[in-house]
Amino acid sequence: MYNDKDSVRDTLLINDVREATFDPVLGESVLLALKVVLSSNRMAATGVTVTFSIERGEKVSVITDDQGWASYTYTADTPGNVAVIAKLTGCDEPIHTFPLKVLAAGFWDGAMFQFGASEPAVWGTEAAFPRTSGGHTVWFKTDSAPLLGRQFCLGLTGYSSATELGLTVVPPLGEYRALPDNGELKWDFSYTGSRGGAYGLKLASPLILKHSPMNVMSLAPEGSRIEGAE
Repeated sequence: MYNDKDSVRDTLLINDVREATFDPVLGESVLLALKVVLSSNRMAATGVTVTFSIERGEKVSVITDDQGWASYTYTADTPGNVAVIAKLTGCDEPIHTFPLKVLAAGFWDGAMFQFGASEPAVWGTEAAFPRTSGGHTVWFKTDSAPLLGRQFCLGLTGYSSATELGLTVVPPLGEYRALPDNGELKWDFSYTGSRGGAYGLKLASPLILKHSPMNVMSLAPEGSRIEGAE
């Protein structure tokens, strides 16, 4: 066991860090951890006190285990950017800062769905009614700060598969792209089949666990009249 009275700064190193693997929504928890080793031989430093503190003043002290790891579970309770700072006993300076981006509940409300030239609507609130002939464009638009600066992909879910519908999407479904500065991404849809079908479109982002709500798409052969379509 390492003696905290020794020279911490000279003998201890951070050998590994486990950052948050996703951006939590209010109420969700993320695991943060770091591994402390002896600088002389890189052996695990057990019994070292690591203090995790949050900017607003909360502090939790954790003792490194027999592998040198100290872990802290942060439960998100404030939306926005949060920094969890880790220090070793005897060190005044932070040894590592864990940056977190906490999302408010309902953050997907900032995602807008646009079908062709129609007016944008909150994603998942209004169905679209494409036809099998020709093609159309689907837009994702946002000016919502929690969604800006991220990557997104479009996914298909529901009763009919893309193959069954004869559907081709460009860029492909499931391909992540960075959201440009203008906050807009588009996908071009075309159909080779002649049968209709129902499906839904969802957005996903690598650091967000929850997908967007499903936006219903009701595909029908050309000339069909669908109740509710304009």
